[in-house]
Amino acid sequence: MISIKNKGFTLIETLISLAILGIIIVSFISLFTNSNLIISYSGKKVNAISEGKSILDEIHSKATKSDKEAINIIAEEVLNKKYSSNYEIFNEDKDLYIYKNKRIHLTISEEEILIKPISKKYTTVKMKVIVFYNNGEKKIELFTYIPNKEN
Repeated sequence: MISIKNKGFTLIETLISLAILGIIIVSFISLFTNSNLIISYSGKKVNAISEGKSILDEIHSKATKSDKEAINIIAEEVLNKKYSSNYEIFNEDKDLYIYKNKRIHLTISEEEILIKPISKKYTTVKMKVIVFYNNGEKKIELFTYIPNKEN
């Protein structure tokens, strides 16, 4: 009597296990691809935030007078030095958020701020910068206040 013991895999078993393994590998590849896209997007956003903060900090540090015209001149110098013609300074917020092939949009305005505990109004200069990134598809907005020295 001859006994045959099958100790190997059949062709169907091998093909099914390869198909399952292929599905698992494809899902991991798509996970890594999405992760890389998110990391790239986050990096661009962090760079834009850093750039906007740098602009505001430099203008703020050079501002000796707290009036709109003096800060406008300083802003023009800072932006011209760093970005030559890739910026635009606006007088009002009307077109500030519309991408016009300029990476940096800046507006400078005077604003009154009421401090409630002491019920006193202070006049400040508000600087708002918009940094466009990802070919103008995305943007970040940062702003700061410069108090008048007289207050």
